[in-house]
Amino acid sequence: MVRKATKNLNGQQYNIYKNYPQPERITYLYTGFGEEYVYHEDIPAFNWRIEQCDTMILGYNCQVANADFRGRNWHVWYTEDIPIPERPWKLCGLPGLILKAEDSEGIFGFECIGIDKVDTKTISFFEKKENGLHPIRVTEKNIQ
Repeated sequence: MVRKATKNLNGQQYNIYKNYPQPERITYLYTGFGEEYVYHEDIPAFNWRIEQCDTMILGYNCQVANADFRGRNWHVWYTEDIPIPERPWKLCGLPGLILKAEDSEGIFGFECIGIDKVDTKTISFFEKKENGLHPIRVTEKNIQ
């Protein structure tokens, strides 16, 4: 399954591809300042702890789960009514779509504000551009 999220800031575009071009990988494609950059990383594994608590978000019954990731404790609300183990950001691996997430310190947070059903089409990712140039590959070491 491929998911694409796009955000356009001042002519810069940032795309996220899950399980593409390889399974269990996330590919980030960033276009800005006349260059194109590509970064690959493994999909993280989470040790989710499910709580006996539920709430409603956008009319969906949600359960709460917690996990530690990159030095933060994350609280997420997910719905099994949409059985897609997807996320905001890198959070994933639950038996339903995550509609809200926040870290325990309240510094970072995500909340779904709407869901639309759209016609889908195949997303293709080309490493080589029409002018024959390749995106610049970066690694975790390059971006820190």
